[in-house]
Amino acid sequence: MASKPRQVKFEEKITFSSDCDLYEVRLRPRSRRWWLLLLLLPLLLLIRCERDITVVCVDEHGDPLEGVNTTLAYDARYLWRDGFLPVLPQYGEARTDSVGRALYKSLPCSVFSYIFAPLTEVAATGELYPYSTESASALFHFTREITLTLRADTTARDVDIVMVIDNTGSMDVVHEAVKRRALTVYDALMDRCRAIGKPLRKVRMKVISYGDFVDSRIVESELYDLPARRREMAAFIDGLTLTHGGDDPENSLEALSVALDTPWTTSGNVQRHVVVLITDSETHPLGLRAAEANYPAGVAGDIGALRARWDALSPSSRRLLLFAPAHESWSEVAAWPQTEVIDSPIDNVIATDGLDAVINIISGSL
Repeated sequence: MASKPRQVKFEEKITFSSDCDLYEVRLRPRSRRWWLLLLLLPLLLLIRCERDITVVCVDEHGDPLEGVNTTLAYDARYLWRDGFLPVLPQYGEARTDSVGRALYKSLPCSVFSYIFAPLTEVAATGELYPYSTESASALFHFTREITLTLRADTTARDVDIVMVIDNTGSMDVVHEAVKRRALTVYDALMDRCRAIGKPLRKVRMKVISYGDFVDSRIVESELYDLPARRREMAAFIDGLTLTHGGDDPENSLEALSVALDTPWTTSGNVQRHVVVLITDSETHPLGLRAAEANYPAGVAGDIGALRARWDALSPSSRRLLLFAPAHESWSEVAAWPQTEVIDSPIDNVIATDGLDAVINIISGSL
């Protein structure tokens, strides 16, 4: 069946020659090779590229801040890189120079991410004591510079921590681990407070080791300024040894009384006076071993006098963290205000959860 004739508009200049009187004109459809681009497109998506981003840190007056610890984080996306459609987290750290700039060079990305993930965000943080920790985010593919404004933190936070550790024989399984954990409290607390924008100005720490006065006495360290006297504190903790302990209840309340008599800090406009008591046993009533030669002088005579010493401390500053069994002998102390009872197996004291509980309670109260 013959196709219907089409009208074709044809305009073209033709030069005629006197030597030729017959001309033939043929019309051919225009060649469209755009489909070849479809074949090349996947290859273009495989191209990897890089870009630079600068983090600028200034104070509230717009002046540059030198020495700010900055971080940069984002997800790099590819069509193929050791697998199909991988998402590779990228993280970097840099410190600002004298003009407050930290340059992150050659950050990896891809043509694929520009086309199919243009809204990928990059997050930047800046940290410098005594300024607040600041963070900001922006579109990774369209950002060359991120500015962070750090505001001076005028709050002076001073923390005293007294670790009161049961050294009797029933603690033999965890005693060494508890000692190691005590050495990590300072660093963990500093890191946590910086992370939440509440940096600490001053931290002091003291360790009290106790048992049953029938065969041991309270061993009490100095109040160490940290980190300056970290080695002295470590040497003291390393020298702590287990005692027999006699019967199961221990003289924990006398040790707590000694802890409450600590010369607590009065500097700074925010103070925390923290006692962390760690034991796996019930406690004797106060004064039960008063006739023993090892019995300490000056401790509270009964539970009422001990409570009075607790009440003498500032309610806004005092914190008692009690790792102890759920036993009637601890019930009255457990009911004191500003007291947190971690009623769990003693093994949790040396686990991450136990340390986190101490750090979170202290930092959360600041």
